[in-house]
Amino acid sequence: MTTLYSPAEAPVAALEPEPAPRKVALSCLAPLPPGVKAKPNTPKLLERDLKTLATFIRVYCHGKHDRQSLVVMRGFDLRKIHGKPLELCPECTKLLQHALVKRTHCPRDPKPQCKHCPTHCYAKNYRQQIREVMKYAGMKLMFSGRIHYLFHLLF
Repeated sequence: MTTLYSPAEAPVAALEPEPAPRKVALSCLAPLPPGVKAKPNTPKLLERDLKTLATFIRVYCHGKHDRQSLVVMRGFDLRKIHGKPLELCPECTKLLQHALVKRTHCPRDPKPQCKHCPTHCYAKNYRQQIREVMKYAGMKLMFSGRIHYLFHLLF
């Protein structure tokens, strides 16, 4: 026998909301080594890290490469992150995009510096590139009086 319901008499089970998605457990991450300093992964820290990445890559690109063009990235407001339009070569644009995505999606809380983190998020070639960028831009900014960027590298 078939039972037909009017809209007012519809079964309640059909109207219940779907359960909230479960959060992924971070137990699969390796623990931080002893002595590694880490900070809470807050929006303020994320904003500062993204600005520092953009500044370091800009300094590196303008010092090492010739052909820069205006950078446009989907998903990131570079004018808000960097404070002004950003001009980079295609290679540095790819590195910046990779770095911004990896830093934005970092699962660590508290967040250590990437160079001290036991989980390597960067692909091997990008990891080598970002090391070179940090070394070059850190020295350049230190000698130009931008000492607060050096504190980001050290602390």
